[in-house]
Amino acid sequence: GLQYFAKRFPERFFDVGIAEEHAVTFCAGLASMNYVPVFAVYSSFLQRSYDQLIHDMAIGGCHAVICVDRAGIVGDDGETHQGIFDVSFLTSVPNMRIYSPSNYDELRLCLHKAVEDDSGICAVRYPRGRDQSLYDTSDPVTTYVYRHIEGAKVLLVTYGRLANDLFTAIEILRNRDIKCDIIKLVNIFPIDNEVVDIMSAYDAVLFFEEAYYCGSISEKYASICPNVAQFAIDGFVKHGKCDVLLDELGFSAEKMADTVEGFLKDE
Repeated sequence: GLQYFAKRFPERFFDVGIAEEHAVTFCAGLASMNYVPVFAVYSSFLQRSYDQLIHDMAIGGCHAVICVDRAGIVGDDGETHQGIFDVSFLTSVPNMRIYSPSNYDELRLCLHKAVEDDSGICAVRYPRGRDQSLYDTSDPVTTYVYRHIEGAKVLLVTYGRLANDLFTAIEILRNRDIKCDIIKLVNIFPIDNEVVDIMSAYDAVLFFEEAYYCGSISEKYASICPNVAQFAIDGFVKHGKCDVLLDELGFSAEKMADTVEGFLKDE
């Protein structure tokens, strides 16, 4: 999609080819000259740049924006391209901020904030495919969305693409006479103390995350709030259609609703 930007702003577009390590160091060089570089890269290919993220960008205190494309399950691109590790390794880099918007309006807002207002390294991650939001997106934010209903003692948490199915899962659960609140994170890292306070007030918090279990955002919240149960990805994910893989991983609306119901019965 960068061809549109390249045509409109030819002096501000640089194609470095398939050279992710060089791309990050190049961004650090631009940042050192008071430019604000925006690096668009697949999640799985950003793995190659971990060394440069730390040594060239983070240590130097650079302000740069990384647009992490293909974040989460990518389906037909294959096992090697599943973008499930970026959260784990990016959160290990000091002075990192990560946004994971779930619709186009939030994506625009996060990009503007990352470029114009933030400092340090900002990652804005988004999945393969288009915005298919079924819920109200009229009031986009860069922090989090909290929906509370009277009498709910269970909180469901997610971010990014899974928000769409989790809102649907809440309606399924409501039809089963199970009331649940929801937090949809947008700024997923650093950990938000307000979110910690909200989580702490619930009997149980179920966190659904389209990312690798170890080093995940849910793991970080679970280390602070003992009432958090993690539902993330454990290991590699094979090739397959996105919707099929998400269902197999337990991330379809029906599967998440079943998980919540089963969890509450076991409790």
